[in-house]
Amino acid sequence: MFENSLKYGMNAVLIKCSDLIDNIDFVQFVDDKEKRTVLLKKYELFLEMTKYMIGTTGIFNELESKVIAFQD
Repeated sequence: MFENSLKYGMNAVLIKCSDLIDNIDFVQFVDDKEKRTVLLKKYELFLEMTKYMIGTTGIFNELESKVIAFQD
């Protein structure tokens, strides 16, 4: 999905980013620590893949902040 959004450009990446922001709050309800770790890795991968394209946007920073908060 991440690669597809990159193919379709900045708007697709921003939409995917907003989708991830909406979904990340559900990570707290995952009881299995290993599954939670896998989910957070997915978010980190998205951030790595898209930083060059949207890394200076507020929406990117919002997702990045939420990912960091869940890691603590």
